[in-house]
Amino acid sequence: MTDPMRVTRPIEISAASGLLTSTTVAEPSPDETAYDGGATYAKGDRAISTTLHWTWESASAGNSGNALPTAKAASNDYWLSVGPSNRWRMFDQLRDTVTTGASPLTIVVTPGQRVNALGLVKMIADQVEITATSVSGGGTVKSEIIGLQTRDVFGWLDFYTIPFEQVPSVVRYDIPMFSDAVITITLTRGGGDVSIGGLILGRYVDIGEVEVNPERDSQNFSTIGFNTWGDSVLTPRRTIPKTSQEVWTDKSRSRKLLRTLEELNAVPALWTGISDETDGNFEPLLIVGPYTRWTMRLNEAGQLVQQIDIREV
Repeated sequence: MTDPMRVTRPIEISAASGLLTSTTVAEPSPDETAYDGGATYAKGDRAISTTLHWTWESASAGNSGNALPTAKAASNDYWLSVGPSNRWRMFDQLRDTVTTGASPLTIVVTPGQRVNALGLVKMIADQVEITATSVSGGGTVKSEIIGLQTRDVFGWLDFYTIPFEQVPSVVRYDIPMFSDAVITITLTRGGGDVSIGGLILGRYVDIGEVEVNPERDSQNFSTIGFNTWGDSVLTPRRTIPKTSQEVWTDKSRSRKLLRTLEELNAVPALWTGISDETDGNFEPLLIVGPYTRWTMRLNEAGQLVQQIDIREV
């Protein structure tokens, strides 16, 4: 296979950055409860801060009059940090944390800078619509509707028995680069809620061409143990994907790539080895995470040969 590898460093979309113009996801969402200083919480009850947009879980029974921590991700004797509130989970750069809402779920983002890449990952929806408008561009500069329903059919029995599923991820590298662009994403589904694990906007960097035999691996954190009677005890936990790819490009890009390497040090970014979501290798080579190894060597033809290892967080 030979395909361009691209990496996109996400711009920060947070309450502090002010780039989220609007969303149909309420805060608190229907399954969330805003913290009430006069309430009593049982162990395991959850509450969110609508100021910090964060969720905590009560660490003890009869938890009353104990304020939430004053910083995100902080815990104390009464409250254990859980993660972002539902509205903000899609922006935390972790594919495993998911924003869920009623269909249609609409998100409007005003980046305030030139971006050309958009990634939508871990979706459950039948369709996603992407629209970009710009005053300087004269109005609508991009409009695309992408059907997400699919089936993996490998024979007549599959054709008649396999149910439809949803394409989980879509990446677009053709967002018009207007500095005043307003980008609207709408997810719809015929029945039930829709969800999205990550919305990533930024400017991509072309790393080079992925060579043959890229590798996809998975680090499984599930445990297999045995109790006193010898019965198996299986505890399912996350499986974290990893990829290892050899990427070739011309040596003239070496300075650009070295700057990119430094800028992405310990930064979760969007990496794609294939851009077409209909390709069978698209999802295995899509990672949202930091690189763990990035080596470069020159061959006799003046090509820069890179070995890039990436792992999700």
